[in-house]
Amino acid sequence: MSYEILDIQKRVYLEKYATFEGKADRRELWLAAPLMLFAACLGPLIILVLCPSIAVSVRRMHDLGKSGWSVLWQSIIGAALLIASCVIPFVVLGYCAYLIYLIVLYSRIGIAGANQVGGDSHTQTTEVAENRQ
Repeated sequence: MSYEILDIQKRVYLEKYATFEGKADRRELWLAAPLMLFAACLGPLIILVLCPSIAVSVRRMHDLGKSGWSVLWQSIIGAALLIASCVIPFVVLGYCAYLIYLIVLYSRIGIAGANQVGGDSHTQTTEVAENRQ
């Protein structure tokens, strides 16, 4: 399992650093997320993971059959709610609800088979795991 985490983080942060085409399954997003959160906590390091974070999020939206541009709207809404929650205390509840929505959205199973942006991400992940064995 630890090799899988390293393989996925290597793929997200080094090999597909700025690749916005194709699809990313749930495992690729969620195993790359800890490094994203760690960098976000350290402030200036967020710049290093910003592009790969956006790229893997766009590929994840493609896997769900949605446009990659929806990541832009998600970011704008999240930033607006975060800023508003600093001014209006009750907006914090809206921000928390929005975070739950994003977690549920990104945790959904992707569309099986090929769609307009690429092949089946589930078979790609299986092929990578089989090639490693």
